[in-house]
Amino acid sequence: MKSLYSLGNVLYINVTPHCHGLSLIQCRGPMFHMPKESGYNAITQPIPASEIIRDLTSYLTTKQQPSEICFAGTGDPLLELDTVLAVRESLPATIPIRAHTNGLFEDPEFVAASLANAAFSGLSINLNSASPSVYEKIMFGSHIPPFHNPHDKVLSFAEKAIQRSLNVTFTAVSHPDVDLHAVEELAIQFGAGFKQRSYLI
Repeated sequence: MKSLYSLGNVLYINVTPHCHGLSLIQCRGPMFHMPKESGYNAITQPIPASEIIRDLTSYLTTKQQPSEICFAGTGDPLLELDTVLAVRESLPATIPIRAHTNGLFEDPEFVAASLANAAFSGLSINLNSASPSVYEKIMFGSHIPPFHNPHDKVLSFAEKAIQRSLNVTFTAVSHPDVDLHAVEELAIQFGAGFKQRSYLI
């Protein structure tokens, strides 16, 4: 089941390796590794919805029901939005469904509306800094971002998601260049939650 892994009682769905900027896992630092017992496998190609649904059906009929299901993994799952929405239709209505994303999309309004219409309960956005320049340094390094003013692009997506009544949480790693308090303050301004993640070097 290369599309699935678990941490605690949360089941994660790994959809794609593709990502605009660093993925959540990459942002955690050079010494960060997913726990072996999680069953996580890095993927090199997007996984078709049919394969994920097959894995989920097997998992949910043989394992204890998870407390939450989250789309997150090697890349940004929402870059394969059609797959995510197809898989979402197969999930039990009784389990909260969340996605973790960098929030960088050509059409953020469409993505936010699609998630709200699919009854997602939560959305974690990998913001990582309240400073646009620090954000670009962390997320893209020497690479050119895919969008102009990417930090603003992420915040625009967050705003549209919150307007759609999605429960949004900003996440940030404890990178030496990051002012975590400023990220938390920004989350409060937006009406979002805040979660700090460790950074391992």
